[in-house]
Amino acid sequence: MKTIIILSLLMLSSSIFAQKTVEDFGYTHKSIEYLGDTVDFIVSSKKGEKLKKKPILILIQGSLAKPLIKYNDDGGHFPPFSFQQGIFLDSFHLISIKKPGLPLISNVKELNRKGEFVDPITQERPKEFSDKNYLEYYVERNAEVIKFLLTQDWVDRTKIVVAGHSQGSSTALEMANKIPEITHLIYSGGGPYFGTIVDQLQQERKMDEAFDPHPEEILEQWKEIVNAPLNVSAGKGDTNRMWYSFSHSENEVFKRLKIPVLISYGTEDTSAPYNDLFHIEVIYNRITNITFNAYKGREHNYFKVKENGELDYEEKEFGWDRVGKDWLSWIMEN
Repeated sequence: MKTIIILSLLMLSSSIFAQKTVEDFGYTHKSIEYLGDTVDFIVSSKKGEKLKKKPILILIQGSLAKPLIKYNDDGGHFPPFSFQQGIFLDSFHLISIKKPGLPLISNVKELNRKGEFVDPITQERPKEFSDKNYLEYYVERNAEVIKFLLTQDWVDRTKIVVAGHSQGSSTALEMANKIPEITHLIYSGGGPYFGTIVDQLQQERKMDEAFDPHPEEILEQWKEIVNAPLNVSAGKGDTNRMWYSFSHSENEVFKRLKIPVLISYGTEDTSAPYNDLFHIEVIYNRITNITFNAYKGREHNYFKVKENGELDYEEKEFGWDRVGKDWLSWIMEN
């Protein structure tokens, strides 16, 4: 009996010892309380400069239910920042906020093929994530995170930059609209006209006929969403509330902003024509605080699209790093 107890204790001790922390990967873990929940976020700083006063850049994730840090058994990890962090760390602290209902850190073996965290039995996203995965929640929650950050001695308030990619671009835009302390907005890979629903419809229309696309079903689904916009009965998919909150025309919000705005996108992205259309509208309305960076031949995540339609994952200069350097140059010039 003693042997069994000792073995059990050893196994428990080994399990606890093996648990990864944010600090294992070189980040700092912070948290605040919001509406009775703990909101976790991580800070990436240059080595030895965690407490050095610097501006901050907050990167908002896209639509998928991904933990902030994903690691594999060989010790490597996938950070929450798509570009090399060193591009920014001389001048900024980088920040990323965890989505509700998801673990902060996960082994890639615990994730599905999209890199999302799902229940291993039901294969559904956690209910807490589905219930809170909508625009207004993220904006109000992130405003509380920024309120906390502004009290920290290591945060230089002269530049509070928010950058959102994909669906995160809509969150970043609305944050810039609602939070006066934000000084710069980067809107990356977004769609300024009814974002999420337009993107889904265009993906369906461009789908190979072999996959039997049904764009008319997307439009019928949109009718149902509009008739019940606050419905959060998700099943295995996204809720009506998510679809509705991320599917508004955003051009009027852009026009209200007085801060510098950078709109960044690949010309092979499904949203590219809509960003081009908005660029035309910006020129027509003589708006001068919005800059457009269109990356020729790049898709949604800035990978180069080869002539055969495949993505070039082996190019010498990774697309995101080039984009990150351009973002930094724009911030410093504005």
